[in-house]
Amino acid sequence: MKTKNQQEDKVKKVKEVLSNYTDVNIEKITMDSDLVYDLGLTSFDFICLSAAIEEDFGIKLETSDMESLNTVADVYQVIYKMGMKQ
Repeated sequence: MKTKNQQEDKVKKVKEVLSNYTDVNIEKITMDSDLVYDLGLTSFDFICLSAAIEEDFGIKLETSDMESLNTVADVYQVIYKMGMKQ
């Protein structure tokens, strides 16, 4: 069972990865932030983000996983769903 601190640490790590690929300060990134409209990600950014997620979290993402991402919460869910499978 995840503790609140463990979950907060994982959320922070996701936000850090996203902050590295945007001009948005990590404190302004919320779970509801839209990847395109709020964070300004382009299709090229999604490719870079996919590589960063794979490297930082040690998972392999499929194109379909990336296509389903709209918000920070979606990114979090995919990362930890994939992490549980491995």
